[in-house]
Amino acid sequence: MDKLQYEKKERDAEDVSVVDAELVGEVNNSEIAAAVIPRRSLSKMDEAIANDSQKHYLFYFLLPFIFLTVALLGGLRLSDADNSFIFLKPALFCLIFASVMLVLFFRTGLIRLDGWFSENFGITKNVSNAGVLLTLFAGNVQLFNSLLPEQGLPFWIVAFCFSWTLWNNLFADFDTKK
Repeated sequence: MDKLQYEKKERDAEDVSVVDAELVGEVNNSEIAAAVIPRRSLSKMDEAIANDSQKHYLFYFLLPFIFLTVALLGGLRLSDADNSFIFLKPALFCLIFASVMLVLFFRTGLIRLDGWFSENFGITKNVSNAGVLLTLFAGNVQLFNSLLPEQGLPFWIVAFCFSWTLWNNLFADFDTKK
């Protein structure tokens, strides 16, 4: 099989033909541009407005919707008796863990406080930013609520592991330049 492939490659190499021709003329970029149908593009201002409004929809509607979905679904459990949905309130540990998690978000620089609240912003922007952070907190609470077992020794072991990890991260050095 290898010998057949080798012979085929040799025949293909011998059959290569060379085209000998002259260059008729140079083609200008303007001729190419005229031949191609230009794309309909928005002006810079229209593009900036479209991107800005898309960013606002993403930031003020989609992001809180995702956090609230996590917050609403995090406490849902199925009942043993009749497989109905029940909503379990989060334990106090979940509230503490979510608070520490928000502190870690600010401490590591993932979220900058001056970018969220300012006296230069309008009141609606400050209130909507507070709403987004509140939904982030609620999502974190229910995230920890869904990860922690409901009761008993497994609850305390997992809660201890979370508290140990979060406590160590509170005092860790997050300088990425090292």
